[in-house]
Amino acid sequence: MRNFLPIAVHGYGLEEIACARLIMVLPLTSHPARFDGIFVALNPTTAMWSETTWRADIKAMQDVGMSFFVLPHLVRQTGPATATCALGKYDTYFPIDGSSLQAECFTPVGIEIAKHAGGTFGTVISAANATGMHIHLGLALQDGMDDPGRNVSVVKSFAWLQWEVAQQLWKLTTAAGLSHIVDGFYTEAEESNSHGWLEHMEDFSAHYFQPLAHDVHTLREDLLVWASPYAVANRTRYSTAEWVLPATFGGLWEQTFAWAPDLDLVALQDSTG
Repeated sequence: MRNFLPIAVHGYGLEEIACARLIMVLPLTSHPARFDGIFVALNPTTAMWSETTWRADIKAMQDVGMSFFVLPHLVRQTGPATATCALGKYDTYFPIDGSSLQAECFTPVGIEIAKHAGGTFGTVISAANATGMHIHLGLALQDGMDDPGRNVSVVKSFAWLQWEVAQQLWKLTTAAGLSHIVDGFYTEAEESNSHGWLEHMEDFSAHYFQPLAHDVHTLREDLLVWASPYAVANRTRYSTAEWVLPATFGGLWEQTFAWAPDLDLVALQDSTG
């Protein structure tokens, strides 16, 4: 059961989207349901927040019992692949100086480095440290990355990009002396209980989850590397011809952990009951 961690479930049907093993464990625990963490996605407004504003926002999270937050999509695709940029063009919320990320393909946005050495990313992690909050780091959000039918070469390239991003984030965090507040990395691709994922998860596990998780663990062995799938479980509106049943979805993730032994856990997210 250590591989399942429900941190943010919206809508209905937690008991349906979790595998049968999770259903059996929940009634046995003495701990009440609670929110331990939250996704905090940056946008053009929050990317310009000062550290003071971030401290206040993080304090509000702590006031309702949260102990960590996830910064997803620290790299966002803005344009398609070109002759120069084989994986597309991206904006980043952190400086890319000293990394292998190409300047013509990756553009830092948000707070200028002149105002904070780590840009927007550095501002947020500094505020988290000041308030005693821990964080998980997201990576790159790429167009169509949740398409389970992508060919193996594209999946391998995407895994490589994520590792390059992870290394740069870790370097910036370490340079700031704040690596101790980082608990893990979110792998970004939003898997689901669609039949497409059932068919392609073995290749995705072998060429994305496993190499990325293995590499991240070389940064620090105890870092958690995790996925956040969603599930569609409304059998009135959605057909089992398109969406697999809960027991099958649970079995798929059990097998995924066998295909990608360095993947640490699954945090169930948005689901339709």
